Amino acid sequence: MLAEHPSIGATFEEGPLAGVRRLHLGRVGYQLYYRVSDEQFLDVLGLWHSSRGGAPDLGAPDASADHGSPSAG
Repeated sequence: MLAEHPSIGATFEEGPLAGVRRLHLGRVGYQLYYRVSDEQFLDVLGLWHSSRGGAPDLGAPDASADHGSPSAG
């Protein structure tokens, strides 16, 4: 669905990143946060359950790249 209609999500302007959209997945109660990085790719930025309230912190786009990495030193 998103691949064919990437603008289907509502514009989300509460974070520092530009071009973020939010798609409500009503049956499961999640919000999918994403942006179109170019004409062929979608960047999934967060999947947030509505019961958590608010929105995820989308201010650190490279934070997920550090998960599971051994620390240097």
